[in-house]
Amino acid sequence: MDARWAIQNPDLRKLTFDQASKRTRGEIGYPKPFAKFGGMTGQPVWEKLMRYAPIEDIHRCDDCAKLFIMAEHEELFDNKDHAIAAHNRAKGTKKLVTVKGIKHYGIYTEKRKEAQRLAIDWFRTHLAAEPHEKSK
Repeated sequence: MDARWAIQNPDLRKLTFDQASKRTRGEIGYPKPFAKFGGMTGQPVWEKLMRYAPIEDIHRCDDCAKLFIMAEHEELFDNKDHAIAAHNRAKGTKKLVTVKGIKHYGIYTEKRKEAQRLAIDWFRTHLAAEPHEKSK
C-alpha cells in the first residue's frame, strides 16, 4: 500500500496537518479502536498514514520470498496502485494471488481460511527450515 495520496488532496492535507497540530498540543486524542471511517473499520491517524509507503522499501527484501494476496473486488483501494504495483516492483521469488469473490474485509471473514492456507503453504514452501506437505 502507498498512502502518500493522503497529502496530494488539498482537503486531506489540511485535515492531516490540522489533526497533527491538535494532537501535538493535546487538544485531540487518538481514534477509538474499531471506529468507522467511510467504508473502513479503523480511523486513520492521518499524520502517520501520509508517510506510509512500504512500496519504497520493497527493494530491501529482494532476497525474501514475497506473497501478495488481494481481494478480487477491492473497494477501498485500487489494486493496480497497491498490491499489483508492489508485486511488479518486487524482485526475487514472488507470487500474486487474487482471492475471488470478496471485497476488502472478506479476507478476514468469509475467505479467512483460504487466505490462511495460502500463507501457510507459501511459508512452508519458501520459508520453513524443512519442507512440509502442503495444507489440505
